[in-house]
Amino acid sequence: MKGATTVQVRSQASGLDKRHATSQVAIFADEISRIKPLIVFRGKGTKLLQTEKNLWDKRVVVDFQDNDWVNGKVMLCWLQNQYILRSKSQLSPC
Repeated sequence: MKGATTVQVRSQASGLDKRHATSQVAIFADEISRIKPLIVFRGKGTKLLQTEKNLWDKRVVVDFQDNDWVNGKVMLCWLQNQYILRSKSQLSPC
């Protein structure tokens, strides 16, 4: 309908088009990129195929959390691995 704030779409897809995600970015005033953007998907990420992982852009960090939120654990891991340790080139899994 014209002027509607919500548009409903009916499709016959596998459900991948219904995935929710949260994104987190850090922007610095001097325009120097020091940290990769973070995308958090719902779930554990254990059922993903390697072919799908290979399609992810290398300029972003992908993580998983039960509710697709950036909670304290996800935030700390992102900051430690991207901002604090990036200069040392010692990225570690959380």
